Amino acid sequence: QGVYFTPDLDYALSYARHTQPKQQAIVIGCNITIFNPYPVCDDHMEGEPIRDHSDAHVAVVRHADNLSTSLPTEPIPPEQWKDATNPIGTPVSMEIVLKEGLNALPRFILVFPHTPKVDRCQRIACL
Repeated sequence: QGVYFTPDLDYALSYARHTQPKQQAIVIGCNITIFNPYPVCDDHMEGEPIRDHSDAHVAVVRHADNLSTSLPTEPIPPEQWKDATNPIGTPVSMEIVLKEGLNALPRFILVFPHTPKVDRCQRIACL
């Protein structure tokens, strides 16, 4: 429970909803402040409030490129963080859940045109 952030643009875009009628994906870039993060290394924290004495949960997660797939987003243990992908080839990203949005300062808005399949290089070119 909280406000979700990631430094990974592909991961953020997988959650972005397309606006009507222009069919654009919008991502808000923010600076965030974390004073006492709680590291999440397994999925027992899903849906749980931020731990006492912490202001954020931080997890390295595996995720599907497209949320319409049935693959879950799941935290991975620290000993696997160095791996770029999991065994079935899906990306690894960081997920940060802040207790309150007051720890985030919106800095810019990124707008991406809707395309059925856009790879990372094409997305960066849009910037």
